[in-house]
Amino acid sequence: MNVPRIVLLAVVLISLVVLCAGNPARNVDGPDGFTRVVYWEKWSGYEAQAAQAVVDAFNESVGAEQKIFVEYVPVANVDVKAQVAIIGGDPPDLVGLWQRNIAGFVAANAITSLEDIDETQSIESLVLNPLLQACKYHDQLFAVPSTPATIALYWNRGLFAEHAAELRDAGLDPTRAPRSLAELKSASQVLSKRGPNGKLQRMGYLPGTAGSFDWYWHTWPIWWGGTWTDASTGRLDVAQEDIIEAHRWVQQYTKEYGYEDVLAFESSLGEFGAPDNPFLAEKLAMVRQGPWMAHLLRRFRPDLDVGVAPFPTRSGEPIGFFEMDVLAIPRGAKNPQAAWTFIRWLYDADPLTIKEYREMSPWLSDAKFDESEVNHAQGALRLTPIEWLCWLQGKNSPLATLSDAFVATHPNHGITTHEFLLRQAPTATLPLLPNWSELLSEYRATYGQVWISDCDIAAAFRACQKEIDSLTAKCIARYHRWGVSYP
Repeated sequence: MNVPRIVLLAVVLISLVVLCAGNPARNVDGPDGFTRVVYWEKWSGYEAQAAQAVVDAFNESVGAEQKIFVEYVPVANVDVKAQVAIIGGDPPDLVGLWQRNIAGFVAANAITSLEDIDETQSIESLVLNPLLQACKYHDQLFAVPSTPATIALYWNRGLFAEHAAELRDAGLDPTRAPRSLAELKSASQVLSKRGPNGKLQRMGYLPGTAGSFDWYWHTWPIWWGGTWTDASTGRLDVAQEDIIEAHRWVQQYTKEYGYEDVLAFESSLGEFGAPDNPFLAEKLAMVRQGPWMAHLLRRFRPDLDVGVAPFPTRSGEPIGFFEMDVLAIPRGAKNPQAAWTFIRWLYDADPLTIKEYREMSPWLSDAKFDESEVNHAQGALRLTPIEWLCWLQGKNSPLATLSDAFVATHPNHGITTHEFLLRQAPTATLPLLPNWSELLSEYRATYGQVWISDCDIAAAFRACQKEIDSLTAKCIARYHRWGVSYP
C-alpha cells in the first residue's frame, strides 16, 4: 500500500505540542552485542509494572538466548507520539496502541502488516477469534491483542440487600443484578436517594456525561441490540432507528430524576481512580465498567460486597462488548523481526509459575499486587506470558483456550463473568473505521446534547448524521486518491 507521506504529515498539524516535547527518552541500554527492541506502551501504575515484569521475563530467558533486549518505555498519548515518530523516521520497534487506532494507522501506512514480517498462522490459531478479527483490516493482520477487556455491570450487593423488600415490591430479585434495561431502570428508582433538601445523594445508575464517569456512553446502541454501522456500506449510521430509540431511553431515564438535579449530582462525584470514586463511596449502586474495577476495590474498598454481571440489555439476553489494547510494529521500525520474536514469545512460550516470573523480574518485588493472591497461586499457577500480563492487570485472557489456572486464581473475582461475555455471549466491538475518532467526536457532541435535555432525539441524530456523512465523504475522496478503500 503506497500512501503519500501527507497522510502522516496531517498528524503533525494537530500535534505541535507533542513535537515540541520530543520523543520519549531512551535511557536503558541492553547488553553489548544485543539487538535492542524499543517498546512504547501507554500504561502507567500497576499496569506498567505488570508489563515491565513480562518484559523482564523475556530479557532473562529467550531474549538472553537470542541476544534480544526489549526496552519498555511508558509513553503518554502514545498513539499521537508514535505517528509523529514515524513521520520523523525514528519510530519505536513495537508500540502498544488501542484497538480503535488500528484502521487509522493502517490507512496512514503507519504500521506494518504482521504477515509481511513472518508467517502468522501459529499465533492466529492461539488468539480468540473475535479478538483476532478486530485486529485485521482488509483481511490482513496488523496487530495482536495484549490485554482485552469486556464491559460488565458492577453492582453493590450490600445496597441491594439493604433495600431487598422495596426491590421485591418493584418485582425485582434483590439477590441478582438487573438483566434488562427495564429492570435496571426499576432498580435504580428503588436505590436512588434524595436528601432533606431534595437533592440527589445517591443514584442507582447514572448514564452520565460522555468521558466523565461514563466512559462507555457510545455503547448504548449495543445494549439496545443494534450496531453503529450500516450493514450494506460499513459506514457509521447514527440515524438508525435502534440508535435513536436507545438514546430516547437514556433521555427519558434521566428526565425522571430532573436534568438539573442529575447534572448537580454528577458534578459532586469524585475522581474515578481515587478513594472517593462514586461507586466505592456508594453514591452509585451500579456502574458500567471493565475488569480494572477489581484493582480499585482491592486498593480502596476491600470491604465492599460487589457483584459482577452482564450489563443489562433491552432483551435481557447478555451481549459481550469488548475493547482491547494491542501490539503493532510501526512502519520503518529498525528491528521488526526482533519485535516479532517478542510477540511470538508472549503467546507461545512455555508456561511458567509465578515464582519463576518473580525471580526473573525485579519489578515484581516492589509491585503492589495482592500478596495473598500471589502466594495462593504460586504453587499451582502456570501461565504463558500473555496470560501472566492479563492476570497481573486483572483483565481477560486473549487466548482461544482459557486455562483453568487463569480463572481459578485470577485477582478479579468477577473474571468468570468477563470471560463468559467474551467467549459465550454474542460479542460486539468498535467498528473498523479509519476516521472513527473524528466521527466519534460528532457523535459525542450530539450525545452531550440529548442525554440531559428535552431536545428532539430523532432530529438531533439526523443532523449528526449529515455531519458524519460529510466527514465520511471527504475521507473517502482522500483515500480514493491514494488508492485506499473505505472503510
